[in-house]
Amino acid sequence: MVRKPTYEELTDRVSALETESKRLKQIEEVFRESAEKYRIMTNTSMDGFAVVDVATIRFLDVNESFSHMVGYSRDELLTMTVSDVDALDTPKEARNRLNNTIAVGMNRFDSRHRCKDGRVIDVEVSNTFLPQSGHILVFLRDITELKQTGEALKSSQKRLEEAMDLAFMAHWELDVPKNIFTFNDRFFSLYGTTVKIEGGYQMQADMYAEEFVYPEDRYVVAEEIKKAIEATNSDFESRLEHRIVRRDGETRNIIVSFGILKDADGNTIKIYGVNQDITKRKRVEEDLRKSEERFRILSQAAFEGIVIHNKGYIINANDQFYEMFGYMPEELKGINAIELVATSDSIEKIKEKIVSGATGPYEAIGIKKDGTQFPMEIRARLMEYNRRTARISVISDLSERKAAEKENKELESKLQQAQKMESIGTLAGGIAHDFNNILSSIIGFTELALDETPSGTIVEDCLQEVFSAGKRAKDLVNQILAFARQSDKRICPIQLVEIIKETLKLIRSATPTTIEIQQDIKSDSIIMGNATQVHQVLMNLCTNAIHAMEDSGGVLKVSLKNVVVDKEDLLTGMNQGSYVEIKVADTGVGIAPELIESIFNPYFTTKEIGEGTGMGLAVVHGIVKSYGGKISVDSQLGRGTTFSICLPVIKRPKTLRANEIEQLPSGTERILFVDDESPIVKMGSRILESIGYTVTTRTSSIEALELFKSKPDSFDLVITDMTMPNLTGDKLVTELMKIRSDIPVILCTGFSKKISYETALEIGIKAFAYKPMVKADLAKTVRKVLDGVKGRAQK
Repeated sequence: MVRKPTYEELTDRVSALETESKRLKQIEEVFRESAEKYRIMTNTSMDGFAVVDVATIRFLDVNESFSHMVGYSRDELLTMTVSDVDALDTPKEARNRLNNTIAVGMNRFDSRHRCKDGRVIDVEVSNTFLPQSGHILVFLRDITELKQTGEALKSSQKRLEEAMDLAFMAHWELDVPKNIFTFNDRFFSLYGTTVKIEGGYQMQADMYAEEFVYPEDRYVVAEEIKKAIEATNSDFESRLEHRIVRRDGETRNIIVSFGILKDADGNTIKIYGVNQDITKRKRVEEDLRKSEERFRILSQAAFEGIVIHNKGYIINANDQFYEMFGYMPEELKGINAIELVATSDSIEKIKEKIVSGATGPYEAIGIKKDGTQFPMEIRARLMEYNRRTARISVISDLSERKAAEKENKELESKLQQAQKMESIGTLAGGIAHDFNNILSSIIGFTELALDETPSGTIVEDCLQEVFSAGKRAKDLVNQILAFARQSDKRICPIQLVEIIKETLKLIRSATPTTIEIQQDIKSDSIIMGNATQVHQVLMNLCTNAIHAMEDSGGVLKVSLKNVVVDKEDLLTGMNQGSYVEIKVADTGVGIAPELIESIFNPYFTTKEIGEGTGMGLAVVHGIVKSYGGKISVDSQLGRGTTFSICLPVIKRPKTLRANEIEQLPSGTERILFVDDESPIVKMGSRILESIGYTVTTRTSSIEALELFKSKPDSFDLVITDMTMPNLTGDKLVTELMKIRSDIPVILCTGFSKKISYETALEIGIKAFAYKPMVKADLAKTVRKVLDGVKGRAQK
């Protein structure tokens, strides 16, 4: 029979149960707190955490950091194994690694995990085995950035080592208390030695200086090291250049940079430095210095201006450049060279060329300090100057060359003008010869007709008009020859009225209709001069006047009147007496006051090239002065110009009316008359026979010569034309002289370039006459020659 517990026993049991219940509740609370701590610890950890089942290698639990690390959710990871995320190990290798952890209890290693998005990250893994539960606690840390940083550091260190090799740089360290250097292989390479040769990487400082520092630089190096040791500032740095002597005896240049390390008491205990070989740089700098010195010497010796600039801003220039522009060097500091180039639309492109460094050559207009401008030529090149890109421009002053080119153009123009005038002269000469032959017949036969016509009849008056017209035609031919500069310059009494009228007639046809020509003739005075020269004076003045009015039109007025110069006018440079005044006035553009004094200078002209020689007014001035006259000019801009010429007059010679019979000299001598123009032969023989001479005529110079050969003593005088076929007049005379040296000869010509009055006398010709000759002139010339021969014979 079972005994029932007593009340006390029951009370004790209840008390014991209550106590156990309380203990269990305490244990449960501790467990709950522990679980909460575990949850908080794992979920708040920056590192990944996982619980892995040893048997299946599945994830039993993961924290948020691990989930975030690999990109999978917690639920996804709890269905996965370690092999699903391990990118480095196979499933078998992963099992072996876990077995190793079980065996040793704990394992740490680096691995790689594959993320959900395909990325592969580097992780550091720490595994701990829990034998009670058969689980493995896994802690993971993402070390991808750390790995990349480490690789970058290694790469950077490698590049640094390579850069130091390329830059010939070597590290060293000086233990100050011990006075010992520590070197490396690179340092010894710089000094042409090895650690084996030197017996180690360390060397006493004094020995280093003795062995490797250039003797003359040892003091400088020692002083700089002394400054570093005594420096009170911990961030002291120094930099110096000096020379070293390598083991092979070669001297090199190095640059040394170093800093210091101090102890707690402020004493310098270490000096760390880097040596860099700068030998090549020094050589380049020395070569550059020599090159720049050579450049400086050459640029200063150059005749051109040389300037180095960057986009126009002057860096350097030679003396010739400053002299060319009239500046001192300090005056152009910071000045853009563009400011020295004249501004215009066409120049803007040139300025762009200067700034851009275009090579050229190209021309521009320079401006000197005083504002004057001059032509220049620029040639440019890119160059390196003081280690930067610059442009060098060579500038040549083209003033002399341009002046020479202008002079050459003017000379070419004058040559062309001369050639043109020569061509005109040739043409005029041919016209003159033929026309004078025609005029000879007209004038000669008119005179013969007048001899046979009763005075006062209508026929006589008509013949007088023909005769006068023939003489005017004769003068006109002479004017044409004068224009071509091929007439003679003989001075004789001339009347200006007809010359003025003929000149105005000649220019009227070539004058624009916008220009009115007027004449005011109030004098018939006579001067001593040359009709062709006076014609030339009037033509020049009238042509200039027309040129001054060709754009706007106007009035050309030529006037002629008598003036008297008394004692009060002697200051003008003209002698006292009577003068005739010619005025040529226009209403054109006028002449600037500053040009008035230059207009009579040779080659001075305001006309464009090809429009004038610049000799016109100079010739006019010379002709007027040679006649004892004076020329003056009065001009106002925009109102016109007046040229005034004063020429001395002479007493009027006794003249005969054209129809008056002049007592002509006559004779009975025998004359051979030769001319290839039959009308002239006919006219000449009749005139001479009418005054008593016996005349034999020939129209062929060859026939005339044969006749003279057969009868050399049958003639007292020969009159021959110059221009004839087969045998010209001068050659005929030469042949006649060979037969009979005393035969007198008169040579006549309408015009000839082959012979002049002087050359005719040289070959023995007694008289030289231009066609057409009037009856009186012919009679006087013949008688004068024959009488001269008789006079010599009598002597």
